[in-house]
Amino acid sequence: MARMFEPKKAGFTLVELLVVIGIIALLISILLPSLNRAKQSAMAIQCASNLRQYGIADQMYVNDSRGWHVPCFWGPYQYNRTWTGLPIVRKTLGWPLINPQDTTTYTVPGKNTVTGNNGWCYVPKTWFCPLALRGATEYLYPPLNTWVVPMLYSYGENVQGVDDKTLTTPDGVDAYDPADFPQCSTNYDTGLATTDYRNAFPCPIGSYHGFKTSQVKHPSEKLFMADALGIGVNENGSGLSVPPAPSTLANENYGTTGESITTGAERTTAWRHLGKANVLFFDGHVAGLRHDELTTRDSSGNYIGNDQLWKVNL
Repeated sequence: MARMFEPKKAGFTLVELLVVIGIIALLISILLPSLNRAKQSAMAIQCASNLRQYGIADQMYVNDSRGWHVPCFWGPYQYNRTWTGLPIVRKTLGWPLINPQDTTTYTVPGKNTVTGNNGWCYVPKTWFCPLALRGATEYLYPPLNTWVVPMLYSYGENVQGVDDKTLTTPDGVDAYDPADFPQCSTNYDTGLATTDYRNAFPCPIGSYHGFKTSQVKHPSEKLFMADALGIGVNENGSGLSVPPAPSTLANENYGTTGESITTGAERTTAWRHLGKANVLFFDGHVAGLRHDELTTRDSSGNYIGNDQLWKVNL
């Protein structure tokens, strides 16, 4: 019996297929920038949320520390005495209290580990700026089974006037010398007077790189913390094209370094969120500031420091 006529099945021609592919590619090219911007905005919101929580922790510290704000760091060796190691801050934010006197070297196969005396200022990664690149590697502290990262390269505290990282200090010797900044040296705890940071928990006498509430004029206008490439920030690193002499840190400018993963970009504010840096002010509010808001321009158009933002006593 002869087979009845079967109609030809419908299908795409090559031209139609190419047209559809072209339309899809066009839509993707239109949507991708918007999606990327939305992702960037979400990261900026997460970062700003972190800073707001730091502001709350600072208020707890002020209430418990005779009117002193959280210091950026203290003592002669700043890297292991940063503000993130202070017990009041860690308890307020729910960070694990790592023993600063623990010198045990831990070995866990396949995992990066940290000793207590090196990692006691480290923090859970969720409190790290999501766009910060350097220092984002997590380390395990086995006694608490907790993963932490160094805060050194995520957020920086304003040290303008208490440690400018230059030799323009009053006695012309060392920016870390507490004699240079007597208004910010305090006998925080006479029972911990030592130069050994493992025993100085939370703070030894003097060399206190922070401000008292009475020193901060117009707290709603003064920068306290900001996105940064180092634990401290100041005017020099806020985007000046060339840091003033005698500074040799020619790379303390985010416009030059970008999101640096190498050493040297100290005191550098990072405007990493769609051209803005998230900033926590002394009154606790957070805002995103553009480069031209972190600095100002002189009559010739050159960038100069924004004293009204950075100098807390004005």
